[in-house]
Amino acid sequence: DPTIAPYPYDPDQARKLLAAADYSAGLSLEVGIASGARASDTLYYQQIAADLLKVGVTLELIARPQQAQMQDMFFGKLTVDMFTMFARGHDAMADYRHRTCAGLTQGRFPFHCDPLVVPALKAALAENNAAKRFELYLKVAKLERENPPGIMLWQALEFDGLARVVSGYAPIFEDLRLYLIEKK
Repeated sequence: DPTIAPYPYDPDQARKLLAAADYSAGLSLEVGIASGARASDTLYYQQIAADLLKVGVTLELIARPQQAQMQDMFFGKLTVDMFTMFARGHDAMADYRHRTCAGLTQGRFPFHCDPLVVPALKAALAENNAAKRFELYLKVAKLERENPPGIMLWQALEFDGLARVVSGYAPIFEDLRLYLIEKK
């Protein structure tokens, strides 16, 4: 949504917000990171930790395999203050089925149940008209901008390397269809 301005880079304002939240002496958090899922992903987290340290937030990065991280997240067993997760796909709202109280993923424990976002999200996901659904997506984005559930980093670069003799490689909604791949 081009009408939603990005948060400005303002370390002084960040320090003021921490002080207003009674963290003027600093804040320390444990962060569970899914390490090794992407090239150099741990370096991203280390840079984020270094940037936050400049405003008084100390992150202890606890690296784990992505599968262990996701399993504990989905079943409500994470013991850290913050955690990383990856979202992929063509529908920006589809990831909400994992991380909210939208009730779309049975047996999984959500970690963000904003009472303003969830009804708007359910309406967006239920809308079949593309134009109306897009407008509802914009509403969800604005609501989360006003009360973000965390630090959202979008989008990680991904590369797939192929030999020149490979044809038919075309992931569809992030699924690799092996039967389409051929060697020339």
